[in-house]
Amino acid sequence: MEIEIAIEQADHASALEALGATRIELCASLSEGGLTPTVGQCKAVVSSTNLPVHAMLRPRSGNFHYSEREKDQIFEDLQALAQCGIQGLVFGALTADGGLDESMTRSCIARAHRYGLETTFHRAIDASNDPSAVANQLSDWGIDRILTSGGAPKAEHGLSTIQALNTEVGSNLELAIGSGVHGAMLQPFLELGIRSFHCTARTWVAPDNDALGFQGSWQLDTQKVNDLVRAVRKFGA
Repeated sequence: MEIEIAIEQADHASALEALGATRIELCASLSEGGLTPTVGQCKAVVSSTNLPVHAMLRPRSGNFHYSEREKDQIFEDLQALAQCGIQGLVFGALTADGGLDESMTRSCIARAHRYGLETTFHRAIDASNDPSAVANQLSDWGIDRILTSGGAPKAEHGLSTIQALNTEVGSNLELAIGSGVHGAMLQPFLELGIRSFHCTARTWVAPDNDALGFQGSWQLDTQKVNDLVRAVRKFGA
């Protein structure tokens, strides 16, 4: 069973292992869906935990169709982050018409594996025009993991697509479920044989008199992680 928590802060990383999480996805700007973290951010998180850390490669928010300049940026970030002690990279790229950007994807997989890193194709698959075709291509190319909500805004509404993807490629790679994941909605996915779950777990805390918005901070939502871990362990038992 895999429970991956997406974070930005090293302080959150240090608490997750004790809570029962099994992997960290490190991002900047989670409020924008997760962007590429800095080298300093990456080193701080890696040094704060024994959990494997997988770093996001996403140069901006919005669509997953990247210009040549943006692709060069991704490759530069890949090289830098790969040397920070991480265990994996998370990425995804599509063509303008919603197909898989084959050359970009294959290059990211090859470069990551050259550094001995695991590879995850993120929810760009949910924005593609044919998730099944994308999943099969990724499986053929040796991707280690696909993160998906089944093409729905929330994973619980993409159950049928996730079931189909799991039937098609689940024996060749890890299918991880993300978007709206919490302990109370895991049962049908566990019954399908899904064993990997991904979510953010944080809450914004600020005093009432924070008129400028500079006094608040993100706090780790330990209850959400506890509920997720408890649901997974209950099913396993």
